Amino acid sequence: MISGTVPKAWKISKIIPIFKKGAKDNISNYRPISNISSLSKVFERGIIAKLKLVPEDQLFGTNQHAFRKGSSTITAGLVFQDFIANKSDNNKLVFAYSADLTAAFDVLRPNLLVKNLLDLSLNPALIRVISNFLSKRSAFVQIGESTSYSWELPIGCVQGSVLGPVLFNIYMRDLTKVITTVEPNSFVMIAI
Repeated sequence: MISGTVPKAWKISKIIPIFKKGAKDNISNYRPISNISSLSKVFERGIIAKLKLVPEDQLFGTNQHAFRKGSSTITAGLVFQDFIANKSDNNKLVFAYSADLTAAFDVLRPNLLVKNLLDLSLNPALIRVISNFLSKRSAFVQIGESTSYSWELPIGCVQGSVLGPVLFNIYMRDLTKVITTVEPNSFVMIAI
């Protein structure tokens, strides 16, 4: 961690398509599983330990209800249900909108994540390591003994990693700043 660089071998994802159901010739019937280095996962747990020194509400914001201790889809539902009940008790209309961010990990912009990390006033060395962890990543597909060519992944969070969900939650924490009409407890985020 002193150098701020992550070994190149830890930045390679082997993607194995696993058949779910339906016609085997339809690619949408396969779920891609990303395998990454076991050593990378140990390293990632060390990064998570450093990030856990920051209070969760500061790290993730107060609206995130998944991948957090004592928080789940159930707590998200209860907070939102309470909001609706309070509005109904006061004869107010409630409009609910749900957004499915399927494959959202794939669109994470590392430079925007680094901005969020800087806003948290984290140790600059830790930010450099996280930035390096997300940069110059590559992937290839393996089916049986056959492998595809390798390609670079300039954006996205690491699929199959233990650090990925934590980084994604940090990335999404400022969403309530973008949605300006948010009342307390009216905006709930979950990741499942």
